[in-house]
Amino acid sequence: MDGRESLGGHPQEPPMPAVRSALREALTRNQMEGLVRMASLAPSTRNTQPWRFVVDADGVRLYADLTRWQRVADPDRRELYLSLGCALENLVTAAAHEGLVAHVERFPSAGDPLLVARVTFEPSHLPTAVEDDLAEAIALRHTAHEAFDRRPVPPEALAALARCAPPGGPTLVLTTDAAVRDAAERLQLEADAVLFGNPAWRRELAMLVGEGVFGTPWLFAQLGRLAMAYLDLGGVAGKRDAALIHSAPVLGVICTKEATPEAQVRAGELLERVWLRATTLGLALQPVSHAVQVPEIAARLRALLPPDAGIPQQPFRLGYLEAAERESPPRRPLEEIVR
Repeated sequence: MDGRESLGGHPQEPPMPAVRSALREALTRNQMEGLVRMASLAPSTRNTQPWRFVVDADGVRLYADLTRWQRVADPDRRELYLSLGCALENLVTAAAHEGLVAHVERFPSAGDPLLVARVTFEPSHLPTAVEDDLAEAIALRHTAHEAFDRRPVPPEALAALARCAPPGGPTLVLTTDAAVRDAAERLQLEADAVLFGNPAWRRELAMLVGEGVFGTPWLFAQLGRLAMAYLDLGGVAGKRDAALIHSAPVLGVICTKEATPEAQVRAGELLERVWLRATTLGLALQPVSHAVQVPEIAARLRALLPPDAGIPQQPFRLGYLEAAERESPPRRPLEEIVR
């Protein structure tokens, strides 16, 4: 009798490490790209999708793709790292739906600053109903571009969103204070005037509009590109953006104690976690970033928040829509972002 058979003559179960190793190899062959596909549905600044993934036998590595970096609008890469954090959160959420626990190392290599995260997976559990709902929300999540209706967000929904913020991590501020919202409106108007008054900022945005990254038909994209590049639309855009903020029953801001790449990635993870949870609750969300793109205005936004909130990384508006928007922006093909 060898070690593979029990006293009863039946094969013994292989040791758990062997089971986990075999399942991990099977996952690599059959499911890794599926997880990456779900990760790639994450929101990103201006739909730039600034990520690349490497899949191997050990798991998935997430890299920043600097060819997608918006150097004028995002000189410190804050929004790039937020976007990467959203993709990382999708990856972890999709894995949980498969009964896998994801082990995440952020910025694991000092010699490779573009390597944002290394993720390995381990069979762990049957997915819970909440994990299933969050994974389903990955494909349902969308950005709200219209004004919200007048329905207030109930306290129990706000409490559910507040629980998304982990202890010791980024801070989530949710406010229904009309005075704070009105002040945020004014800051948005000022920020739009500053940004649209910058020809370099307009040209950078115009290039993306012309490439159709927002899903605009070709002709309209080209007309939009020309208008964006040569016209100062700050007054028009500012009034529209301010009206959208005014319609929001809830204003949210994700803050961090530090302005480091890792802190910003974690802020992006929290943003997507809140967004997915909001989607499961029937709520819609839109990031409103211009106020934090202008340092002086970002400082004034911070002054509106609780003293211990930290550095504003991502404001957003939250509420209900009359009819759910379901248009999805174009996505980079998998073969372009995975190797």
